[in-house]
Amino acid sequence: RDKDGKLWEPNTLIPVDLPTLRLPETELLLAEVTYMRDDYGTHARMTLMPPEAFSVQPYAFYQNLAGFNT
Repeated sequence: RDKDGKLWEPNTLIPVDLPTLRLPETELLLAEVTYMRDDYGTHARMTLMPPEAFSVQPYAFYQNLAGFNT
C-alpha cells in the first residue's frame, strides 16, 4: 500500500530511495503489480521502470516504404 493506504496500481509513479544500490532518490513507474496472500501475509510483486521507457518514440513508417516519396 502507498502512504495513503491505497493499493498500488499500475501506471503510477512510485518514489524510490535505494542508497544501498547507489540509486539516487527518484520516481519510477509501476509497470506491473501482482498481489499474493500466503501464510506469511500479503505481498506485492512490483515491476518498476524508468518512466522514459514508456515514452512514445516517433517512427517514420511511411518514409521507409519503397517508392513513397512526397
